Amino acid sequence: MNKERNKIILLSILIIILSLISFKLAVVALIAPVFYAILATLSSKKFVITHILLNTLILTISTNLEYSLSFIIIYSVPGICIGLSTKKQTYDKNASKLEPIYVGIISTMISFILLYFVSNILFDIDLVKDFKLILKQSIDYQFRMLEDMNFEFEKYDITKEFILSYVMNLLSFMIFMQSIFSSFITYYIQMFFLSKIRYKKSKIAKISEFYLPGNISFVFLGMSLVMLLLSNLNTGLQIDVILLNFQLVCITLIMLEGLSVCIYFLKKWFVENKIKNIILSFLIFSLFGFMILITIGLVDEIIDVRRLRSRKLT
Repeated sequence: MNKERNKIILLSILIIILSLISFKLAVVALIAPVFYAILATLSSKKFVITHILLNTLILTISTNLEYSLSFIIIYSVPGICIGLSTKKQTYDKNASKLEPIYVGIISTMISFILLYFVSNILFDIDLVKDFKLILKQSIDYQFRMLEDMNFEFEKYDITKEFILSYVMNLLSFMIFMQSIFSSFITYYIQMFFLSKIRYKKSKIAKISEFYLPGNISFVFLGMSLVMLLLSNLNTGLQIDVILLNFQLVCITLIMLEGLSVCIYFLKKWFVENKIKNIILSFLIFSLFGFMILITIGLVDEIIDVRRLRSRKLT
């Protein structure tokens, strides 16, 4: 018991040190969610809350309130949510092994939204405007480099305004993709560390068992129809931009499920030494590309070809 307590205390101290270092070296902050996830898995909720308050106080005194709140919102909240969801599997045998990943994606996106409002309300900082300014400067720099190389922009009908507008329209989708990568990486690195310290109560989720909860494809279709309906009404919303981002999110999730199905059967065929099936699969993918992943994902959503929803993940 004392050894576990010492590990938790050392981990909490390490997180505080990393948060202080990240003020000068921002890249260090990227690993913070992993340690927060481990902390939330190993310790009680009361200890986690106490640690957050202490870490916020130390960061505020050592740096400033703006950085302190930003760090806690962006890095600690998603990590803690993933850790608490992982811990749930320890006590709830019916809990899905994929739940920490789902929770991580949602909590990361909510953290970005929360940071935007906190920055805007407390510090009068518009993060979207700041991002747009940085992006504009980057595009200007890239255009100058290409102009020096005598690149003919007029020939391809490319303008700075078009690129800037295109990227800004996809901002929501980029945040979603960031949430996916961050959640997967945090979860699997966390599980790697937990296995090293002999925390074996929670079984790791397999990529080949990834699936979207329920027949979510029908939800996607319904929401798309609603947005198409709104686009015909004078609501003042940028429905076309919202619909574009929503469709990209749907396609990405369906592709992930399709990829998961492919990995599931490739592993199965490899074990069963069905080389013909493996070769045929690669030939089909080379012909149809990502469209085959979307098709497989949709089929799995409708008929559950792996029978994962009809049984508990073990």
